[in-house]
Amino acid sequence: MASEVTALYDSSGRENKKGKWENFRSNWKKILYLICFGLSVSGFDFSTDVFTGLELLNIINNAPGESETHLVWGTLTFLFIWIPGLMVGIQRFWAFCTFEIDLRKTVSNDEENPMNVISGISIDDSIEDSAVSELKRTKIMYYQMWKEYPITLFLCVFCFPVGVIFAQFWYIYAVIINDEAMMKQFDFVTTRMRSFEAFFESGPQLTLQMFIVFYTGTWTEIQLASMCFSLFTLSSTAVFSDLLYAKLKDVKTTVFFLASVLPLYFSSVVFNVGSLIFTIIYLRYYAIIPIIFSFALKSLAAYKLKFSYRDSLEMAFCNITVIYVGPAESKGKSSVESRSLFMMFSTIISMVVFDSILVILAVLFNLNPTILKFWKEILIIPGDPISLHSLNFVIGILILMSFVNLALFVAAKYTNLTQTGPQILSQVGGIINKIDDLDNPEVKSGEVFAEIQNLTLLLYKPYITEFKSVEVIEQIENLSKLLHIRKCKGLSKTSKNILEASNNLNKVLDEQQPGVSTSNILHKISGLTRLLQNSENSKTAEQITDLKIFEEIHKIRSLLGRPEIEISSVHLLDEVKDLIQLLIKPDAHNVTFDKHDGTGEKIIDGMRSLRTLLKNPQIEITTSQVLFEIKGITDILNRSDLEMSSTKEEKKILGSIKNLRNKLESNSEHTHSVEIIEEINALMCKVDID
Repeated sequence: MASEVTALYDSSGRENKKGKWENFRSNWKKILYLICFGLSVSGFDFSTDVFTGLELLNIINNAPGESETHLVWGTLTFLFIWIPGLMVGIQRFWAFCTFEIDLRKTVSNDEENPMNVISGISIDDSIEDSAVSELKRTKIMYYQMWKEYPITLFLCVFCFPVGVIFAQFWYIYAVIINDEAMMKQFDFVTTRMRSFEAFFESGPQLTLQMFIVFYTGTWTEIQLASMCFSLFTLSSTAVFSDLLYAKLKDVKTTVFFLASVLPLYFSSVVFNVGSLIFTIIYLRYYAIIPIIFSFALKSLAAYKLKFSYRDSLEMAFCNITVIYVGPAESKGKSSVESRSLFMMFSTIISMVVFDSILVILAVLFNLNPTILKFWKEILIIPGDPISLHSLNFVIGILILMSFVNLALFVAAKYTNLTQTGPQILSQVGGIINKIDDLDNPEVKSGEVFAEIQNLTLLLYKPYITEFKSVEVIEQIENLSKLLHIRKCKGLSKTSKNILEASNNLNKVLDEQQPGVSTSNILHKISGLTRLLQNSENSKTAEQITDLKIFEEIHKIRSLLGRPEIEISSVHLLDEVKDLIQLLIKPDAHNVTFDKHDGTGEKIIDGMRSLRTLLKNPQIEITTSQVLFEIKGITDILNRSDLEMSSTKEEKKILGSIKNLRNKLESNSEHTHSVEIIEEINALMCKVDID
């Protein structure tokens, strides 16, 4: 509720007012369009219905002289105004019991891209983005609106005319402030509310008023206006509901679409509503038989085309007066084709059922015009020759209109004039089937890839606002599989291109949050490093250096610092040994040493680290191994380029001699008297006698 109150206020002050004025100037065509075809139509339709009801109840009287009070008809007129709100409430209850519960059960979490329909709409993170269609996203958005705009939608249920007007104002306000999230919400809501208004209010209202006129023989200007607006609402709403599915963005395209399909829907309304009214007027209670029969056949057709049970019932009811699919989406392989097939089946069912009734009535009118007694009470009596001529003419016009409606539908289906983007795009599969049926297609791979490129360019168009990364990856994977079949030639010449493409994919990954496991990354690295053994080192400016190699080794080596990784000392020391061996190979001509690069210090640091490891009692070593290395290290002191020992360094020498002497004392099995005396004499020579 707070969002409805605070939406009209903004703390940005003058800047906000200036922004609204700029948005109004840039969107004035759409605002005018919404006022003329949305707010005005609904307002006039409800107003004329209310005044008609007041006239029937004799509360107001525009006719000269005494007028009769029609309590039942006046009550029904007002009842039909409120019935759409009841249907909105039933739909909301149905959604609460089925849609929201089933959605949580049937879809799983997508770790890569949890669905957020639009900003400002809270969607459960357990919903998988790839499993939810764009249309279902819109439906979810509609259900979430009950939490954001409860007052407006509450009015839509309990005071439908006021709620619809409120929703229309909210939509215009969203366009003025250029709030895309709010526009998407109220675009769907106002279209759905207009659908309920048309099929649950305007259709029954038009039928009722025509019935009243035929049985009273009188009418008023307001009553005629009410019937005209109801007829216009019926024909236009079916178009606007399909506009929601077509997703036409700009006003120019929308107007062209309306101009091209309006004759189809208008002829459908004239035939369906005319036949329905004619049947009800001249059959009364018997009219329920063809109506239920038509409703049952259309429900069955929708259900067989994989529409949901609820959508099948709604579509069948709405198609009593006009061909209509609206936002319903089939669960079959091709939802677009299913929608088109249902419209065709609906047209044929209405044509067969009601044309049959019209033919039967025409026969009865001409052979036995008094078979039903109440025919004498109707404005146009079949027993009157002049009236009979008029009835035959009306029946002929209605039957002709049914064939015109079918012809217009076929023309719309098999031409691109009224096809939407998804319908045109769905023809690609049919084109492939036609090519397969040719004896000699003569299609070259270059031509196929050129068309694939053209389809890919669609994704850059502004009317495609977003697409899922998983869809892109699936297409890349499908194309990469072509490299493994025998038809693919010249693969060795494209190795560099493959690596460049792989590099472009790697750039997409977020360095801070890659979203993939370490083992997966190492597996991919392993797949690339197997190529290094036989790869050529470029002699150009891109020539590889040891620095590049050690940079990558450093990245991998840093993984060993993770506490969850168990390190085997054997494996690590084997790698250290192999790396050091590169420095002491006798034929290692590519190894350079520089006195000023600190190589000696790094070697001593490495020896110190290894010496520290040998203090660990868990490492098994022998005295012979240690003494051998000590002998080898002391031999290095004989290098002629080494300076003489300082006093501090001589103490280190004496400390080392002490350690070695202790090792001699612990060995009692062998004597080396001669060698010991020689070393004593040598040390005595170092003593300063003075």
